[in-house]
Amino acid sequence: TDCIHMFAGSLEAIEANFDLVIANLVPSVLLKIGSSFKSLVEIGGFLVISGFGQSRLGDMQLFLNQQGFNVELKCNRNGWGAMLAKREH
Repeated sequence: TDCIHMFAGSLEAIEANFDLVIANLVPSVLLKIGSSFKSLVEIGGFLVISGFGQSRLGDMQLFLNQQGFNVELKCNRNGWGAMLAKREH
C-alpha cells in the first residue's frame, strides 16, 4: 500500500527499510551515521541528503558512492548542497 512513515529519533530504533529516506544533517553527522543509510534504504530506493555547504558536494558524493549509492541529482542553493541518490545494491 502507499503510505508515509515519518520517524524522529535514533537510528538504532528503526527496524525497517524504506523507499525514501531524507536526512538534513551537518556533514560531520552525515559522515558518522552514513554507513547506516544502506540498511534503511531498500534496494532501488532513494536517499536525499542535505545540510552541507556546496563546497562539500564532491566529498559527499564520493562517500555515498562508497556506501553503494549512485548520485542521481546534485543541487545547491544559496551556498547549501543537497543530493538525491539511489541504492544500487
